[in-house]
Order: sequence, then C-alpha cells, then structure tokens
Amino acid sequence: MAVKKHKTEVKKTVPTWVKVISIFLIIQAAMCIVVGVFILFMGGYLLAAAFLILAGIVYLKVWMDFKRGKNWARIFILVLMAIAVLTSILGFILGIYSGLEPLDIIGMIPGLVISAMVFYYLKYNKEVIKFFKIK
Repeated sequence: MAVKKHKTEVKKTVPTWVKVISIFLIIQAAMCIVVGVFILFMGGYLLAAAFLILAGIVYLKVWMDFKRGKNWARIFILVLMAIAVLTSILGFILGIYSGLEPLDIIGMIPGLVISAMVFYYLKYNKEVIKFFKIK
C-alpha cells in the first residue's frame, strides 16, 4: 500500500493595497487593448495599435502574476513606478523652465505622488514583502 505525501499549502493573504493595485493593472490592460483595437478599426496607425494591444497583453500577464504574489511582477511595477517618478520630476523641472502654465505644472503633482507612494509601498512594506516572498 502506497503512502500519499501531502504537500502543505500555505495560503497567502493578499494585502489590501496589492488588491487595489491589481484592480488598476486590469483597468490599464483593458484600456490599452480597447484603445488599440479602436485605433486599428478606425484605420489609424498600425504600429500604435499593435503597441497598445501588446502593452495590454503584457499588463494582463503582470496582473495575473502580481495578484498571485509573483515577485517578478512586483519588480516590474517597481521599475515602472521609478520611471514614472523620474519622468514626473523631469517634466516638472522642464515645465518650469519651458514656460508651462502653473496649473499644468501643479497637475503633474498627483501622478508624481501616486507613483512614489506605490513604489514606496511595494518596495518597503513588510506585509507586501512577505506576500511576494512566500513560495
């Protein structure tokens, strides 16, 4: 008689803000795909449509693995947020010196703050780090 060995499964508790970020990822994916298909059917630029559809597919893959706690997806989002922070800061600096209106420059602040908060949360929150480290 064979003895079955049972693998002990560890149930991961998904942190609340990981769920929130997951929702934004799926919205981003859907928007990319819908806009890409719209551009394609409207006779727009084929390259732009293909890029948006491909980006949407990438976002879907990131979304699926992010909500499952795959660390590569967390790192991918960290890189995107770092780029967003840097481009926001650069846009802010260039906007001041290029003569943008004050409201345009102030309008860049929410994107900078949100990107920085997501980066900080995914990089330093102990609960998030634990969620993405459990195999």
